[in-house]
Amino acid sequence: MMKMHLIGACIADKVIGKLAVSLLAVSGVKEIYADVLSEYAIPVLEQNNIKFEYKTKVPFIINKEHTGMCPMENRFKDENDIAKIYKEVIKSK
Repeated sequence: MMKMHLIGACIADKVIGKLAVSLLAVSGVKEIYADVLSEYAIPVLEQNNIKFEYKTKVPFIINKEHTGMCPMENRFKDENDIAKIYKEVIKSK
């Protein structure tokens, strides 16, 4: 069962991608600010009525080696069900 620990919270971070936004949406966050925001995150924010602002929008979050897409962003880029994303991430821990 999903728990709503952050209902109504405002979150700020340097880099936010689709996975983070999906988990935050499931948790009940209402506003997000990011220095860097992935384009993959925006539909999730809009569909869940989460207000958002960003300094820079990027096509995707880059991996640590700066050689391509972050593996977690790539894994969930085409998944639209945030509950499914949440369940997959939680069960993998």
